[in-house]
Parts: sequence; C-alpha cells; structure tokens
Amino acid sequence: MLGFILSVIKYFIIIYVLLWGLLLMLDLWKLTHFSLRRSSSSCIIERDEVPEDERIKLELAEALLLGLGFVYRFSLRISPPIFDMPGPDAMYADIYHHAESDAYATASFQMSKADNFIGYLSHFTDGSHWETVHQRNNNFLETQNVFYECLPDDAAVWDAHLQRLSTTDSQPSRDEAQVRKIILADPVEFIDRMLERGFIKPSGHEERWRFTWSFAFRRTFRMWIDIQKKIIRPSQSSNAFEQIAPEKRATMEKNYFLSHRDTLRKSSSPHKWIISIVTAVLFLLVIALYTNWVISCAIFFVVALHEGGHRLTTRLLGYQNASIFFISGLGAFTVVKKKNNSPLQRLLVYLAGPMPGLIIAVVLYLIAFLSMPMMHWALESDVVPMFILYSFILNYLNLLPIPPLDGGQIVEMLAFSRFPRMSFVFSLVGCLILLISAYYLSGIILMLFGVLIALYIPTQWHRTQLRLAIGGNKTEQSEEEVVEQIFNAMQLPRFSKWSLKRRIEIANALIPEYMARQPRTWEIVVGLVVYLLCLALPTIIFFMPTIMLFMHTN
Repeated sequence: MLGFILSVIKYFIIIYVLLWGLLLMLDLWKLTHFSLRRSSSSCIIERDEVPEDERIKLELAEALLLGLGFVYRFSLRISPPIFDMPGPDAMYADIYHHAESDAYATASFQMSKADNFIGYLSHFTDGSHWETVHQRNNNFLETQNVFYECLPDDAAVWDAHLQRLSTTDSQPSRDEAQVRKIILADPVEFIDRMLERGFIKPSGHEERWRFTWSFAFRRTFRMWIDIQKKIIRPSQSSNAFEQIAPEKRATMEKNYFLSHRDTLRKSSSPHKWIISIVTAVLFLLVIALYTNWVISCAIFFVVALHEGGHRLTTRLLGYQNASIFFISGLGAFTVVKKKNNSPLQRLLVYLAGPMPGLIIAVVLYLIAFLSMPMMHWALESDVVPMFILYSFILNYLNLLPIPPLDGGQIVEMLAFSRFPRMSFVFSLVGCLILLISAYYLSGIILMLFGVLIALYIPTQWHRTQLRLAIGGNKTEQSEEEVVEQIFNAMQLPRFSKWSLKRRIEIANALIPEYMARQPRTWEIVVGLVVYLLCLALPTIIFFMPTIMLFMHTN
C-alpha cells in the first residue's frame, strides 16, 4: 500500500511540474502579445454617471473610508491601458478627501480578486506627491514616490501612510485642482514609466506597445510563485464582494465572464498555431530526453494523428476555434466550441481521435504478420514498429471508459448525462482501477494516464456539485440563459469559497453540456453499440495472429 501511494506521489509531482510548465509558457506568450496604449480617455465624472453595477462595487469601500474620516469628492472613469486584454472597456474609481491630513483615497474594485483596491495619495506644496498602495511590492513600476504595503487591511495601510507623512517636512497641499491633474495623469504616464524601465517596446503599430520577453518572464514567474504561496498559505480576504445581494453578484459575475469570453474569442489563429508548434517542439524534446529520438518521434506522430483526427472532424462538423496544445511528456488536447451539437456528432468527434491511429496500427500489424514484401523496408526501420506499438497502446488507453479520456466522455454522455452523482462515481472508480492496474503491472504510461486523470477528479466533483444545484439539463435555451442559470446557482452558500477564476472555469466546462441536446433512447443504444465495437474489434484483430498460431499448434 505504501509503495502504491509513493508511486502515485512521484508521478503526481512529475505531471504537476510539466503542466505548470505548459501553463507558464502559455501565460508568458499571452503577456507578450497584449497590446498597450496610452489611456487618453480618462476623465472626471459625477457620482451618478457611474454605471449601476460599478457603483454597487465602489460603495463597498465607502463605509471603511467614511469611518477613517474621508469624504467623497468625485469619481473617475479610466480606459484600461492594455488594449486587447480580456475585461471591461472602462474602469471606475471614487476619490475621497481626508480634511485633517489633506490626503486623498482612491477606491476601485478588482473583479478578478473580488475585493476593494484602495490607495492613498498626498500632494505637497513643493509639487511632489506620495502614494501608498495596499499590495505586495512586486517591483512592478516601483518609483520613489510609490510605497507598497502588504498589511492585513486598508485601515492598517492608512496608518502606515500617516506614519510616513510624519517623517517629512513637506507641507500637504490644499489645491484639489492639482490633485485632479495628478490622478488623471497617472494612467496616461503609465506607458512612459514602462518605457523608462525597459518593460515595453513598440509593437509596430502607431501608439501601440508590447511587454518585453524579459519583463514578461519575470512577471509570469512571480505570478507562479504567488499562486504557490496562496495554495500553501491562503490569504484572508475581506469578503467585501459577499456583501452584495446574490442576484446582483450573479449579474456582475456573468457580465465579467461574458466580457472575458468575447475578448478571448478574438484571439488570432496565427498565435494559436505558433503556440501549437512551440508546444509540439517541447513535447518532442521532453520525450527524447527521457527515452530516445526514435521513441520520441513515434509517440509524437501518434499524438499528432490523434489530435489531428479530432481537429479535422470538428472543422467538418462546424466547430469553432479548434486549437491543439501539446503537454510536454504527457500528450495533447484539442480545444473546440460549438453550440447545440447532437449526441451523434459528439460521438463522432470523440472517436475521430483514437480510431484512425488504431486502424493504421492494426493494418500495419497485419501487413507485418502476412509478410508483404512491399512493406519490408518500412518494418525493418525503428520508427514504424515503435509507431505501431505506441499507436495501439495510447489510442486504446484513450478509448477506455474513464473520463476525461475519449472513451469516458462517450460513456458519460450516453449513460450518465442525466445522473451527475453516478457520473462522478464512474470517474472515480475508473481512475482508481487505472492507478492500481498501473502499479501492479509496472506500467509507466498507465500510471501517467492515471495520475493525469486523478488531477481531473476535483474539477469533476465541482461540476457535479453545480449540476446538482442547477438541476437537469434544459433544452432550447439561449447561451445567455444558460450562463445566467449557472452563475445564479453559484451564489448558493456551498459555492461561496470558489474564486472567480474557478467559477469561470467551471462555467466554461458546463455551458457546452447544457447547450447540447440530451441523447434520445435510440441514440444511446446506437452510440453504445458503436463504442463497444470500436473497443472490441481492434483488440480481436490485434491478437488474431496469436490466436491463430495457438490454434495451429494445437
């Protein structure tokens, strides 16, 4: 038992590192391809000009600031400097004044963190100013007049700002007009500060810039470190967002999700192809590092054929934004989107991955068994036999009825789509069987598959919880109605600890399920028969020569 647990932990660490490496690379790539612009449309606005949803979020900081002695002065509309980053077209902030110290507070709301963002500003008669920001000092645009404070709450940050003011002989200015100029100039000067530090470079378009690779790498790596720290030691949130009524909160989350989704859909296909090529090269290198180039090329051809089958079929059936990403050392996955796809279409897409590789492997194997002279040159090489072996093993493993493998997706769609609990138990039992089999058979590939599937179990559990909260699938709903239904269900107390990122991930996974039509009885029967034939025939044909030889000797 101890040996089994240690073996699972070892492969879990390997897969965890490989997956995080892929995610880091994708984040690095995205960061270097965001387009930046000068935020020239920032302006002072009245309180009632702020949209209702934004006003509700901004007022979450009002009680705190009023308690500290601040008084509301005006509001601000800011256009984000990152042009094509997912998110809203404008950001809003409230500006408060503290009469006793002549300091100002800028209160905004970060939807990605579901919390307030408050900074304190003091302008002096000599023209200088100090800012104190409530966040960890990450050396991102660090300047002499900006101070970062990682303290328990915003009140403690205000105390730190006051303490810092007591150390200077400069006199606070009462010129609010000058303060307005400073606040409006800050987003505009963002690009200049970035250029001075060498963090951005011209993108080739007029008045557009991009992050440099060196800066993007430092930011991405620091972000990864922060995520690990949060996993090990979760930070205490102020839970300001939870003060909003559930109906309003659901609407805000839904709008945030839709704005991100619409922006991400605009991603250019050349960028996706470049990412596919880069991940494919890394895949080859990692496999070759642990084996040799012959095995690496054979496995790469198997995986490329598998994912190519998925992609070609999805294009023929009208799926959108099909992309292939390779996971170094593990495999690959195809990302596709389509509304209202039928069960038989989904069955065809799932089978289009493993079946071409299995058919080719069986045909080449039969040719070798029949000793056809025309194929001797190929079978005498090292790559073709390796291709036959790994094509059969990897594709047949993918046909096993274990989610999220293709076979598991088929069985789940046909047999368990109406039964969330049974679907989860089905996934859990299949994963355990695969892990135990891999341990006793000493199969590295089986163990890698099993651990990779085990990483999917928590997501499967979250989806199951949400599906139970929503209820059965409802047909003939628009996509917006499905999104609204999902985010309304997420406001239940049992989902209160889910981060916004997790909510978006789960919503993305569930939307296709609720948009797709439920299989009819005849489709279930036909689909299961086709799947069982695809599962049985390759095995029978592959072992037919051994059976024939056994019968001949007896």
